Amino acid sequence: MEEKTKTTIEQVERYWSKQSEMYLNTDERGFGAVIYSGMPIWFNSFFNHYQQKAFMTLTEGINFSGLSALDVGSGVGRWSHILYKKGCKVIGIDFEKSRLQKAKKNPNLKNITFKNMSVVNLEFEDNIFDFTNSITVLQHIPHENKSTAIKEVCRATKKGGYILIIELIDLFDDAPHVFPLSDKGWIDIFANNGCELIKKVGCEFSPLLRILRYIRYVLTKKKNIDKSTGRITLSKFELLIMRVVILLSYPIEEVCVSITPAKYARHGGYLFKKLSKRKKEF
Repeated sequence: MEEKTKTTIEQVERYWSKQSEMYLNTDERGFGAVIYSGMPIWFNSFFNHYQQKAFMTLTEGINFSGLSALDVGSGVGRWSHILYKKGCKVIGIDFEKSRLQKAKKNPNLKNITFKNMSVVNLEFEDNIFDFTNSITVLQHIPHENKSTAIKEVCRATKKGGYILIIELIDLFDDAPHVFPLSDKGWIDIFANNGCELIKKVGCEFSPLLRILRYIRYVLTKKKNIDKSTGRITLSKFELLIMRVVILLSYPIEEVCVSITPAKYARHGGYLFKKLSKRKKEF
């Protein structure tokens, strides 16, 4: 694995603004800018489906009715909408204005408040949200700023409240805009901020896609992601193969979710509870 060039949070923000310019309107749901950049909706729908499945598994048993919820990196509002439908009073935040504008124009999201804000500097008082949500957001915060972002998330969440994250644990992903932690790394950094792990799941095992990506790399010596645009670069023939692989991946993913340890997924899903008092360190 090549050593990753140091990236500042300002560069990451410019990167995501560029993704919005290029891909925000490539499909009606905005998936092309918030999941895998520029990919067709049939491709991104696969990952959206299993992210939602992980979310539902993690939140099983939580009564959301009347809870105050913060959706970190809300983008076009896909998670804000789910939280609202569950009965939450939702605030979604994102630093990228065009995504927020798209969310605000969505009539299904008219009862949700969206604010232009960065997770590294949350403009909220301490202990005000019952539930805080971050789906593939913290993984895009450079390591130099990640601790600050997580500290802010934990600070804004009420004692006894929940924090749900689904973030990258694939340490071999060398895309310039991702900064993963190991499974243990995510758990430890939240524990250091006074949060206890309640539940954990794996998300995005996708063995066929991993095999296909590896075969393509061996045969062509080409990286799958164009580092200048963030897009997965595929020919028309490769897209056809990919579509077949995606169709086959649905039943395979169901099996993987059921029997494969979470640490073998590309993303880890975690539900934390903010403790009333921090545990003493010995």
